[in-house]
Amino acid sequence: MTWALFDQLRFVPDMPDEDGFSFALTDAYFNPQSRNEANYSEVYLEGFKELEWFDCSEQQMQGHFNIWRPRLDMDITDIDRFFEGVDPEQADPGDFYGDDAQVVWLGLRLYLHLLASLKIGQAMVTQGKLSFLIGRIVDDVYPEIASGLRRSIEETGIQK
Repeated sequence: MTWALFDQLRFVPDMPDEDGFSFALTDAYFNPQSRNEANYSEVYLEGFKELEWFDCSEQQMQGHFNIWRPRLDMDITDIDRFFEGVDPEQADPGDFYGDDAQVVWLGLRLYLHLLASLKIGQAMVTQGKLSFLIGRIVDDVYPEIASGLRRSIEETGIQK
């Protein structure tokens, strides 16, 4: 039901279309079926890999952990910042637009933009609280992503 309601936003006549907001309103990447396939695979070491640990020894758990590689710390909020310092010959826009974190950010940014546009006084979703969460979860591991998120959140115009 939530996805169906979200999908209806595509039909709002004055809906802004910045940086692919209309794409964020589709189920191209994150529809329930594809999420379930990715998250609840019956194939060993697919989906939520941590769920496979229940049948492992400590040595096997270390082996599971070693297959994961951390993502690169590239600003997912802006294509130019994403490729900052990269040789233009090596910059493939598909790397940016296909980045799962960027796709998630696009939907979140659309939500924040809509929240700011409604001009409803609320104290639940604010720049300060989002910045705190970024600091708690993202800063230490991905400072470039954290910086981009803070800058983009400020640009949405939601309450400080």
